[in-house]
Amino acid sequence: HHGAVLRVLALSVLVQVFRVLQAWCLGRGLGIELPLVTYFAFIPIIVFIMQIPVTPNGLGTTQLAFERFFVPQGAPPAPVVVLSFLFLALGILGSLPGGLLYALGDAPRPARNG
Repeated sequence: HHGAVLRVLALSVLVQVFRVLQAWCLGRGLGIELPLVTYFAFIPIIVFIMQIPVTPNGLGTTQLAFERFFVPQGAPPAPVVVLSFLFLALGILGSLPGGLLYALGDAPRPARNG
């Protein structure tokens, strides 16, 4: 299944690139003037921190991570907090179609033996 694993890996990297570009566009819209390379350095780490099961959906840990990484780079604190909430909201919105497909889809049928 090497081909399938490589496809999943490539798509996972592509999703991470899109998440970084989302954060960069949001940041630019909020007046955060940091280079794109800063986002590529920190967003994957922040996404990882969001996955740690300490709070529901990473609420709080996401804001702390954004503040700890972006403010020392020269970003103003208030827009960074707004960016963190918008980034979290985009992640939720991006997951909704898959959740709806799962919820409204047919239940898997048991396999027949024999």
